Amino acid sequence: MKLYYRSLEKKDLAKWEELAKPEFSEEDFCSRDYLLNRWNSTKGWVLMTPEKEWIGCCFINFKFHEYNRGGVHFLEWCIFPKFRKQGYAKYLVKLCFDSSAGFQKSICIHPENSASTALARKYGFKELEMHKCWMVFICDKDFYPPELVNLDISYCNE
Repeated sequence: MKLYYRSLEKKDLAKWEELAKPEFSEEDFCSRDYLLNRWNSTKGWVLMTPEKEWIGCCFINFKFHEYNRGGVHFLEWCIFPKFRKQGYAKYLVKLCFDSSAGFQKSICIHPENSASTALARKYGFKELEMHKCWMVFICDKDFYPPELVNLDISYCNE
């Protein structure tokens, strides 16, 4: 299946919250309000089917964590339940890496989130330290996962 993506806009955040909130614990979720408060330094994308159905979303932030000053923090990546376990998560990771080239990357993952932890490790993130109730993972600024280089994904401005 041909996959598409586009940038998320403020008007999309209500749909993001509706689709994603049930998938996260309250303290682990980047809500609409949370994202709006950081909007000037945040980028987000939606991954879509050819029919423009949302497969998942991801967000990165350029001004966020003390342990990654001047780096890029991957705030969220979420594949919606209907599309899980079909290999789509790597496309969200690609979008994040494509927009953070040359920056050290970080992500915080709840230790019980084994799927996201496995994904982070698979794509070059190493455990750094615990921060509140999340494990902080760091990825080198010059690393780009070879598996992601040739993934075929097309920009759609609709």
